[in-house]
Amino acid sequence: MARGNLSFVIGDCHKSNEFNAICHFFRVQFHVGECSADGPVKSSMPPQLEHFGFMTNKSNHPGFWGMFGRPPQSLRKSILLGFLFFKAILFLPETLVLKNADVVRQAKAVDLLNSDSQKPISYEVPETNVGELTKFMTRVMGYQPSSREEMSTHRTKAFRALSIAADRILELESDKASYAYHLAIETQLSKRLIELNGDARSDIEHIIRDLQAHLTSREPRQADRSLAMFAANRVLALGSLDLATKSLNTSAAVFTKSKNRNNVHFGHLLTGTARRLNLVGNSMELVGTTLDGQEFDLTSYHGKVVLVNFWATWCGPCIHELPELKHLYHTYHERGFNIVGICIDRRRSTLDRFVKAHPMPWKNLHNRDTGDTFSSSVEYGVTAAPTMFLVGRDGNVVSLNARGQYLRQLLFNILGPP
Repeated sequence: MARGNLSFVIGDCHKSNEFNAICHFFRVQFHVGECSADGPVKSSMPPQLEHFGFMTNKSNHPGFWGMFGRPPQSLRKSILLGFLFFKAILFLPETLVLKNADVVRQAKAVDLLNSDSQKPISYEVPETNVGELTKFMTRVMGYQPSSREEMSTHRTKAFRALSIAADRILELESDKASYAYHLAIETQLSKRLIELNGDARSDIEHIIRDLQAHLTSREPRQADRSLAMFAANRVLALGSLDLATKSLNTSAAVFTKSKNRNNVHFGHLLTGTARRLNLVGNSMELVGTTLDGQEFDLTSYHGKVVLVNFWATWCGPCIHELPELKHLYHTYHERGFNIVGICIDRRRSTLDRFVKAHPMPWKNLHNRDTGDTFSSSVEYGVTAAPTMFLVGRDGNVVSLNARGQYLRQLLFNILGPP
């Protein structure tokens, strides 16, 4: 991935410290007009987020899931959108099994989040009661301002209030296994990440160690996945590719040891994303079986320029780009350009019907028919559609953003004018 592109992983809230707090502390739920690995995503943007100039479902939208196809006008905006979208996925309420008082408290907190999101709130932090502090934090996280003006006030006051509440919980809570304690730790770590600057390598390494300690203190939950993602997001946004890779791999080692299969899968996605971060300038492996039953190995295209396109039949932007891809294929194919499609549809039958109705001159593989142990999308941490890698004649990856005008420019530079 080109420096700064983590597809589903990277999503640092880089607009301002206050907005970082809103992104990570507040469990914002909304959809951007793009596609995720789970299917098409509706396009609806709350008015309070329009304040930050977001685009939804526009032809010039850089895209996420898939936002890193065309080179984004602003890395900061791209990272921001990616993070917010992933937060929307991760913070769907967890399944709660009421076994003890702490889980009951968590269940009540989730109910509070859902029921009080529109009620006016006070930013006065409770003094001495852990339960009240937890309810307060949950209420602030779930609150949805009704106007841009209110959002401006809310983001400043909430960031400060949540930080104070987390500090008080850590002072009062003796049970380090409680929901309240872990909520406070997550908030503190998020605050530290938000306040980092690009020269703080030692601080980054310290946070990575503290994050690992937090993740290993219990069975990881959905919020822990988000925190692990946010850490890598923030570090990469500061320009520390090596430390972002370290953060991803360190967190992945924890998740892959989990007894929860979703955590294990998530851990492998983190490992794949770390691998993808360092793909540019290096070779990628891609093996599998094409739709017509032929064995495929990307190395057989050595000496050619190859576009590896992760796409889906339900992905609007993917289908929209097919005519352009066919045009580029026919324009440059005789000069050594080829395309390989990796369809991330869950059902092979859906892909077969689509390809029969819309023939493509290049090879296509179903994602589940690729890789030896994991599919190619997991191997490279791809959860977005479309995601396109361009591989050069030497077999090394040239770009992980090969879409639209940028793809045309890359092909012009490598193969000459159309």
